[in-house]
Amino acid sequence: MPVLTLIDTLAVQGYIFATHRLKDAVGGSALVKQFEDRIPEYCGSEAVLLSAGGNAILRFGDREEARTAVMRLSRKLYDDAPGLELAAVHHEYPSGGMANALLQAQRMLQSAKLRRQPGIPLLGLSATEPCRETRLPATEVDKEDDVDVPLSRLVTSRRQQGLGDVWRKFLPPDCDAFARDGGVTTRLVFPLKVEDLGRSLGDRSLLGLVHIDGNDIGRMLAKWLRGKADAETDDEQLIADLQRVSAAIRDLGEDALRRVVTRVVNAIRCNGETGEYEVRSSLGESFELRRSEYLGDALCLPIRPLILGGDDLTFLCDGRLALDLAETALGAFESEPARLPVLEKPVRACAGVAIGRAHTPVARLFHLAEELCRSAKQRVRDEAADACGLDWHIAFQSPVETLTQLRRRQYRVGDGADRLVLTERPYLLGAPETPARETWRWLSTIVLGTDAHGFRGERWSARRSKLKILRELVREGPDAVKDAMSVWAVTSPGLEFPAGVPGDGFSGRKTALLDAVELLDLHWPLEDRRHANT
Repeated sequence: MPVLTLIDTLAVQGYIFATHRLKDAVGGSALVKQFEDRIPEYCGSEAVLLSAGGNAILRFGDREEARTAVMRLSRKLYDDAPGLELAAVHHEYPSGGMANALLQAQRMLQSAKLRRQPGIPLLGLSATEPCRETRLPATEVDKEDDVDVPLSRLVTSRRQQGLGDVWRKFLPPDCDAFARDGGVTTRLVFPLKVEDLGRSLGDRSLLGLVHIDGNDIGRMLAKWLRGKADAETDDEQLIADLQRVSAAIRDLGEDALRRVVTRVVNAIRCNGETGEYEVRSSLGESFELRRSEYLGDALCLPIRPLILGGDDLTFLCDGRLALDLAETALGAFESEPARLPVLEKPVRACAGVAIGRAHTPVARLFHLAEELCRSAKQRVRDEAADACGLDWHIAFQSPVETLTQLRRRQYRVGDGADRLVLTERPYLLGAPETPARETWRWLSTIVLGTDAHGFRGERWSARRSKLKILRELVREGPDAVKDAMSVWAVTSPGLEFPAGVPGDGFSGRKTALLDAVELLDLHWPLEDRRHANT
């Protein structure tokens, strides 16, 4: 009787962010991708029905063949990617019953993960030197600045040469001979150090982590599988449909990342005075790109992809670009709503954007971004919207609280019926051309716009002190904001709120004013003007 085997890689994010070093996170991510790519090699390409995002569906002739293949795979995983673990289940099924078998095997896998008892490894005997990065027993010595540094296998396995090449295909075609506006020809790379992501001298250095995840794709697939089971779909047809869906989801995630990289590359200009390359925003602001001695004096893009598995995308970037690039990535999920074959509903996604100081641990930002992404998804569900969503948080303090606790402390005033909520986050993305009020694109292009009444327009830009006053006035409530605007209308004729913002600044008991004021200097929409190479 044929056997269906489901494999799930466990705690992938915890494995990738096991250390605070960016280059180790990049190596860990590459090892996860390498493991996924090698499943056909170790289990037989004919057995692999589906492999994506650290998960795999395999089919074998009998249980013994399945057990042997998974045993071989787990051994290779232990050797090549120490610390990365997997869970696997085997389920026999009659011919023609694959759809039901998949549903049952998924339940078995969830149950196996819940019942799993983590092993307690024997990490070291007698006196052992601790790894400088993980504090695990060191097994090897690496040289850094001519100093011997003890490291564990968890770290050394992800510092192999060439692991970062898995991301090379997302660089522009001219990455090895990049030139713009008469500047010198150079090489473009994704950086391996946080300090190479970009910063401006004299300014606060910010790091942004963007996490994108599809909305309810697992639930949509489960519903689709139940329909296939009820219809007693032929096994081979089901496999073909599954592979088509998987390929479409993979292409969707890759398209989102390519859009992000293209957006950054199109904003690169050569400064005619300094001869250096810089990234320029549509506001006229810019910062110089860093060159990495570590990577042969290559020019570092201010973005570093970390995770890409199906509809799951995570990347680091300069904090000022994070929200613009999150919007760019979400654009891939709204431009062609019927992209996924066989599924009835279009696929949307949500983004969580965590912005912190340059040396905030990446793992901490990632967990915050995950929570923000869940918050955006909840907003989409609450409104039953066929839309993408976006949430962000600027974490200058140590985020030891949950997102709910942070929001309650920072953005709520009063209790009961008199309670004010000083944010409208999370936001729905909104239409690109005519965004509805209280959507992200409304906030970004209209409230923070450069037209007559936008906060970045001529009238408000000449009165930045009044915007700072608004930050405090909103805590006093709608009446205080309305009274201040009445006074300012006399002293500064023509000064009005942007379109869609009520005269008292509040919609019900919520306001978007504080969201906008906080982003005045932290959100840079990128300039997107293509230049021919010269």
